[in-house]
Amino acid sequence: MRRDELPDHIPTLVELFQECGTEYDLSLDLKDDRAGPVVLETVSEHAPDLLPRLWLCDPSWERLVALRERSAEVRLVDSTRLSRIKEGAERRLATLAEHRIDALNMHHSDWNGGLVSLAHRFGRFAFGWDLQQDRVLHTGLRMGLDAVFSDYVDRMRSAFDVQIGAGPPA
Repeated sequence: MRRDELPDHIPTLVELFQECGTEYDLSLDLKDDRAGPVVLETVSEHAPDLLPRLWLCDPSWERLVALRERSAEVRLVDSTRLSRIKEGAERRLATLAEHRIDALNMHHSDWNGGLVSLAHRFGRFAFGWDLQQDRVLHTGLRMGLDAVFSDYVDRMRSAFDVQIGAGPPA
């Protein structure tokens, strides 16, 4: 979108980089099939150091293949639901590995420990989205999800500290 089409409270990528720098991982959901190349071009021009920490999530792994051809550095994420993987999870993970797509992102209710292990066996990351409640966050981290997406940063941080980090606060 052009800047004048965005609400005032939503920054462009360049404005985000100017305000927040680029010393973080950035995950973006690509909602438009034309967005990926534009995002790659913008980041390459204005924040090339962010490319290896830029995670582009798309519901079409096929579109991600085209992005991989544009950049070897960017991280690519197939965002889907288990019910949409008609060929089965093992075949999908093999396809992602073949095309150097880094991660499979599914709703937290689609994951179990066996599927997380399967993703890791193929050298892919396992991401879970919509982990809003404490118990769901703890379960996701215990089963080995590599990344969790939630609207509650404080809950994510607390669950991480208990399950992976330093443990509960003193």
